[in-house]
Amino acid sequence: MRFWKFHVDWANPANSTFGINGDPNYKLPVAAFVRPQCVYGYGPNCVVQKGGPQGLDVLGDRLMFRMPIRNYGRYESVALNHTVVANGTDGIRWYEVRIPKGGNPSVYQQGTYAPADSATNPLYRWMGSVAMDKAGDLALGYSASGANDFPSVRYTGRTAADPLGRLAQAEKVAFTGTGPQTEVEGRWGDYSDLTVDPTNDCTFFYTTEYLADDVVVIGTWRTRVVSFRFPGCK
Repeated sequence: MRFWKFHVDWANPANSTFGINGDPNYKLPVAAFVRPQCVYGYGPNCVVQKGGPQGLDVLGDRLMFRMPIRNYGRYESVALNHTVVANGTDGIRWYEVRIPKGGNPSVYQQGTYAPADSATNPLYRWMGSVAMDKAGDLALGYSASGANDFPSVRYTGRTAADPLGRLAQAEKVAFTGTGPQTEVEGRWGDYSDLTVDPTNDCTFFYTTEYLADDVVVIGTWRTRVVSFRFPGCK
């Protein structure tokens, strides 16, 4: 994981800096992972779905939206996620990087969310978005799909008191889709979005796509917005 420091000097642009001669200021090692191979619905790691032969694209070559930065005073936290191969399906690798005040960034915790589902009905989880509230709780929203499940909207998370590296809170189904993506290229959006309500800094709002019925024309997907919060955030 590469981090660049970026300084802008509007009065004297020549004093602006980006990294170390363009190279990153920090290179942080992370746990090994396997990047999913799936391009426009073709490849060994495309998402399986009920009711449609098309594999769904996972965009496994990039970080997902967003990469929020929180300032907790003594340190700043950066949360990020991307899709990886896990447990024979696809899961979500997530990280919290901490930057102590006046110090250097390091990976404070990381994990792969890919619960061991039923052997006859494994679920793929992908297209994640991660955020943190003012109490330090971390939430993750994502799409979930399997051979017996239409693509649906789910979320999970961890409280600040949970063991590091684990999304220990129970997975919740925010909305169950009722149809497959039958567009031939198997495209499944680009990003989803999890955001914290600025009025209370506790309530999470998550939005992503789903399909309501079996359709063959691209552009007929729907979106759903769900909200939730952790009870310890006041």
